[in-house]
Amino acid sequence: MIKKRRGLADNIVESTHKTVLLGFAVVSLLVTVADAWFLRENLIIKHQNVISSLLKVSQQYYFSGDIVSMRNYLNTMASQFNFSGSLRDQNQQVLWLQEKSSADHYDSIFSQVSEESTRSIELFLEWDIKKEVVQHYRDFCAAFLMFLIFSFSLFKIQNRLLFTRLSGLKSFKEKLKMQANAINFSLPPDTEDELSDVQSWFQLIGEHWVLATKKAEAVARQTAFSEVAAQVSHDIKSPLSALNMLIGQMSQIPENHRIVMRSAIQRINDIANQLLQESKQIAFPAEAVSKTDDSGENLMKVELLSPIIDILISEKRVQFREMQGFEIEADLSNGYGLFAHISSVELKRTLSNLTNNAAEALKNGRGKFFISIHSLDTTVILEAKDNGKGIPKHILERLGQIGVTHGKEGIESGSGLGVYHAKKTIESFGGRFEIFSQEGIGTKIVMTFPKAPAPNWFVEKLSISPDCKIVSIDDDLSIHHVWKGRFESKNLSCIGVEHLTFTSVNEFKMWVKADEIRSMRLYLCDYEFLNQNSSGLDIIEELGIGSQAILVTSRYEEDRIRERCEKLGVRLIPKAMAGFVPIEVIKSREIFDALLIDDDQELIHLIWNRSATAAGKKFKAYAHPKQFFAEAPFIDFHTPIYIDSNLGSGLRGEEISKKIHEIGFKNIFLCTGYRASDYPSMHWIKGIVGKDPIF
Repeated sequence: MIKKRRGLADNIVESTHKTVLLGFAVVSLLVTVADAWFLRENLIIKHQNVISSLLKVSQQYYFSGDIVSMRNYLNTMASQFNFSGSLRDQNQQVLWLQEKSSADHYDSIFSQVSEESTRSIELFLEWDIKKEVVQHYRDFCAAFLMFLIFSFSLFKIQNRLLFTRLSGLKSFKEKLKMQANAINFSLPPDTEDELSDVQSWFQLIGEHWVLATKKAEAVARQTAFSEVAAQVSHDIKSPLSALNMLIGQMSQIPENHRIVMRSAIQRINDIANQLLQESKQIAFPAEAVSKTDDSGENLMKVELLSPIIDILISEKRVQFREMQGFEIEADLSNGYGLFAHISSVELKRTLSNLTNNAAEALKNGRGKFFISIHSLDTTVILEAKDNGKGIPKHILERLGQIGVTHGKEGIESGSGLGVYHAKKTIESFGGRFEIFSQEGIGTKIVMTFPKAPAPNWFVEKLSISPDCKIVSIDDDLSIHHVWKGRFESKNLSCIGVEHLTFTSVNEFKMWVKADEIRSMRLYLCDYEFLNQNSSGLDIIEELGIGSQAILVTSRYEEDRIRERCEKLGVRLIPKAMAGFVPIEVIKSREIFDALLIDDDQELIHLIWNRSATAAGKKFKAYAHPKQFFAEAPFIDFHTPIYIDSNLGSGLRGEEISKKIHEIGFKNIFLCTGYRASDYPSMHWIKGIVGKDPIF
């Protein structure tokens, strides 16, 4: 059997019942004892008064000699007051006698003597108090019963009022439960103490309501921000599109100016896209943060870090050009080829804020801000430091928290969001953000990221072969000077490398078309040219030099350019990194007296090897074309190559020889048992010979 749970109201009512009943019992006992005591005292006094009156009257009758009247008087009084006894004179002679009945209950005995002169009488009485007590208690019980009835009625009325009040408490408790369920708020389990439950639940619901109100207000503010951000982003895009179109048509502007203008416009566009993305995240928080923005660019992707820094430095120099004492510099010499999985928009914003902070922390309007980048094992390290005022230790320990800032306009001011946002941004890249500072010396910020592998489109190094011609085509003379300085520093002319430069697209086209030997060529081509409708990729595709060309452009980040480069087999170098790309000189190509490509290793290879050894010739044989192509970059182009017509597995020597010719080898012979007249004319074949060794 399940025991019904009792609450505070039930306990109070039950306790009240018990208390009242106990009170009635105690009161009844006390009243009864008190009444018995008062009854006895009253009877004693009453009897004393009666006997005094009787004695006085009897004395009058006795002394007057009227004994009969005296006896009649005493008998009448004995009948009236329920007593018995005797009256005697001084000689103990009985003057009056009233014997007691066996049914009577005698309690008090009174004796009193009256004397006059030499005569005296003695009155001795015994009272039967039963009738008096019974009558008294009959009256007492009637009065006490009336008192109990009246008291119990008052108790019931008070109990009903108490229960009604406590029932209201129960009802209020149930309403609190309903309210909590309505707002999806879980209350603690209820107890037997309704008053305590109501107090604690009311407090909890109140606190929850306050928090919910604050949250609703925050959501309202965020929604308002989202709407404003979306509207701002939408309104900015139209003028940005117009600016981009004008920049594309203003080909007479020097390229370095176009780069800065395009970068600034792109940053504004990135900020607009970021505002739109943040507004979407507020409006639709369930959507993944990694989704693309309206521009189609992923917020997080593998980015080359050095150009981001270089472009930002250029922008900041323009921004702070009026601050003559503020120097902004960067060391990117160790940053070529360093990629990380980041958001370029957020990294630019972070570095921009750090540069602004450095400008605000200048001492006497003079100072230096320096950014450097390098790698350590699998980590990219980006350092930003200034020689400003520095940060006190007690603030440095808390810097990076919301609301903590320092050094703006010489006082502790600002919102404290800049460093906080920078720290959260770098940590979102999977990196670390550390601040080191000393008052009076300056501040250094170290940002580390996991290094990402370089994408396929990126040129990690320039591999230069001896006797190669490097052709750079660009309308900016400064880039030609950069390449010239790089090649001269490697003394490439000593190994027969020649550097040719073109600023005219038409002259370059004419030279390429007139060049009969295209195998030993490396083309370094710009994307944009002054007063030209064709881009560098258009020229590369027109001339068919994609496999030998590298596009050197500041617009390497654009997806459409990367996609077209991949289609044409062209790789990319960011123009800002031209001065840092590593240059590797391929070792001198080895010269052989003859090479043989034939799938018959047991017989043909054996015969040719013995013949070459006997003749003292330098010779090497390959069983498969793949073996030859793997070593082709290290073989001199003048080496005679003999290739079998039937190489097995469906491979034809005629087709393989054409590919060998295309990479620069000219002395190619078809080695076969058939007659030369059995084959069509093949300009890449120098001759058709038999299977016998040539030595």
